Amino acid sequence: MRLRTLLPDFDVELENFCVAHTGRRNEELHSGALPYDGVNGSKWHGQFYRASQVLLASMGYKLKDFIGADQAKVAKKEVDAASDAAAKSVLGDVEAHRKVWDAKTAKEKKTLTARAGLWASRENGHRVECPACKNAALVVGEPIAEPHKQLDGDEISERQEHLPYIFQCVACGLKIQGLSRISVVGLGDRYIKTQTYDASEYYAPEDAYDGYEDDNNEPF
Repeated sequence: MRLRTLLPDFDVELENFCVAHTGRRNEELHSGALPYDGVNGSKWHGQFYRASQVLLASMGYKLKDFIGADQAKVAKKEVDAASDAAAKSVLGDVEAHRKVWDAKTAKEKKTLTARAGLWASRENGHRVECPACKNAALVVGEPIAEPHKQLDGDEISERQEHLPYIFQCVACGLKIQGLSRISVVGLGDRYIKTQTYDASEYYAPEDAYDGYEDDNNEPF
């Protein structure tokens, strides 16, 4: 209540969020409970950073002074996504695709489920569950941090944090674009993309000259 009185931008929504968030923090710290288990980051990151912006501004600081310039850019996207009321219209799209899926025959569902599972395994992206038909689907994102490389025997694993911006399900045909709309259906969490390379190929020097002519010495 005091913050709402002192800071015009600290609205009721932020007050309610901060009360709930600090309550979870105190429960975790003092009781040994795990109140954040099962709570997706996309459900609270945006409000947390928006509250931080308001509190920092009251002291003459910006979000980048708190978490660094690179992370502040990511945080802004999450703040914008949480503030996008129009994004909730995506729930209508999900419900429409759910009804179409429910109307399909058991045979059609079986075929599409198998296709979706195979597609999600082969395509490039982060595997999730479709909010409409509950089949395997993918989100694709953009990197938001430098990759972390680690040598493991003869292989190099590269892990990099991403933020989703596209969702697609080939089983029911649902497509969602934009972090705000993806966050509404609970799929806006950051994820880690891992790639593996052969160490010898990864560190092999590039050929100094790759402009060789075709070998035309094959016998006739």
